[in-house]
Amino acid sequence: MGGGWGDGCDHLYGLGGPAHAMNWLDNNILTLVTFIPAAAGVLLLFAPRRDREIRGFAVLVSLLTFVLSLHLPAHFYRSKSGFQFERDLPWIPTPNIHYHMGIDGISLWLILLTTFLTPLCVLISWKSIHERVKEFFIVLLVLETGLIGVFVSLDLFLFYFFWEATLIPMALLIGIYGHGRRVYAAVKFFLYTMVASVFMLAAILWLYAKTGSFDFVTIQSAIRSGGVPDFAAAAQWLFLVVPGASASKRVVDCGARADRNRLRRAGRDGTAEHEEADRIFVHQPPRLRCPRNFQLHAGWPEWRDVCDAGPRRVHRRVVHVGWNALRAPAHLRDI
Repeated sequence: MGGGWGDGCDHLYGLGGPAHAMNWLDNNILTLVTFIPAAAGVLLLFAPRRDREIRGFAVLVSLLTFVLSLHLPAHFYRSKSGFQFERDLPWIPTPNIHYHMGIDGISLWLILLTTFLTPLCVLISWKSIHERVKEFFIVLLVLETGLIGVFVSLDLFLFYFFWEATLIPMALLIGIYGHGRRVYAAVKFFLYTMVASVFMLAAILWLYAKTGSFDFVTIQSAIRSGGVPDFAAAAQWLFLVVPGASASKRVVDCGARADRNRLRRAGRDGTAEHEEADRIFVHQPPRLRCPRNFQLHAGWPEWRDVCDAGPRRVHRRVVHVGWNALRAPAHLRDI
């Protein structure tokens, strides 16, 4: 009968005991948390249209995902640097794309926030969504997978895949289940996100051309070691351009209210709403108008030009105004 308690434990662990199960969970927890919602959405495709059962199923899946995500902070080592819960598997040999997932201290809480808010969204929509209930929860669960995938991806190709995977569900939720000017908002969201995605894809391909890898850790090491000499200059230009783009978007947001009467008339039926959205975004873009309480300071008359411009020239003028603001005297900047 030789052998003590330690030998028995070693034998148990070797056959797949608690330690082996915990190790398996650590290696696959990110995959489970990411893809369980999407898998549930696929199952809902074949489910009968029983709204009450579908809502209950969506609640259970979202709660299960949240409970699984609690494993991350419970086994996250705060004193350890780098990424944790990593899973790195070859995916596409050419051009060297990996299924690489991992989290750090920032993405950990973003994942928890996503998995915590999703059950709340399901419960809040319990009595507010009465039409196309099954489709709503399918889209919502797929959106959760896309959001979590963005936070856990350590391969830029995989990151871009999940990023684009959030675009269509968001546009559908806004355009079909929204209120008021939902088609207008959905088209605007789609256009802005698509344009931003094109530039992001160009940046990803540029980094791949410089480093020969889509792996975030590899690219990060190459930048720190000076292997991407043009990165600093590109980052400086982006520091100027990206805030300008955000400012132009805000101007478009405040100025688009100039067409609120047309949109209100167009919202009487779905057909007119679609035609109005097409006319606004394709044939006749709205002109911009400053809010009434917008104060123009002496020395900054360019804001009038920005507010009177069409959206195609807004970005260039906002960047010009921002550049002049940086060069303005300190007493004007503090006004």
